[in-house]
Amino acid sequence: MITSLSIESSIDKGLCPEIEYIDKEGKIDNSAELTQINKVRISAAFCQFIWMLCYATYIKVESDIIHTEYERLSEEERLQFDSELQQNTIFNAIPQELQLSPY
Repeated sequence: MITSLSIESSIDKGLCPEIEYIDKEGKIDNSAELTQINKVRISAAFCQFIWMLCYATYIKVESDIIHTEYERLSEEERLQFDSELQQNTIFNAIPQELQLSPY
């Protein structure tokens, strides 16, 4: 069983409320630790790695949901969806003179 404490109660019990980021240059020596003075030290590189994995997982799950829902559409609904998607892309927000030619 994993025991979890709230941050507030941990601070009341002596946890330093400051977080020190280590490994800012990219090499992960230690993901996280609690120092002798109850200060949390956490690897910035490790946090970036975890954030990247979370984002990739989120994108994959969303993609699967969209694909599943797309498969449920009728042919007419798919054509309408595809047309609206083409019209509402991020590239349509770029002024015509700044868009790159596809050729």
